[in-house]
Amino acid sequence: MNFSFLICTRNSEQAILKCLHSVLNQNRIDRIKEIVIVDYESSDNTLDIFSSTLKNSDLSHSILKCNKPGKSPALEMGLDKCWGYVEKTHIKA
Repeated sequence: MNFSFLICTRNSEQAILKCLHSVLNQNRIDRIKEIVIVDYESSDNTLDIFSSTLKNSDLSHSILKCNKPGKSPALEMGLDKCWGYVEKTHIKA
């Protein structure tokens, strides 16, 4: 099984590097296919740190900008954009 990592953030320069190092140091890095960050109006260096950390990486990575506050809109946006390595199923009521 392959994986996408989705990171939702706002002004997270203090934590983003540690988060990325955690992802990049996984035992099965070969199964990680992409890292997607969804950002809500960060005014610090969060996105610069993300980009510079992954610039020489073979992993696909992208930045999405969310204009709605809160974690839910960011998650929805990110999940729509992830490659979706896990089969999506629909539950009918």
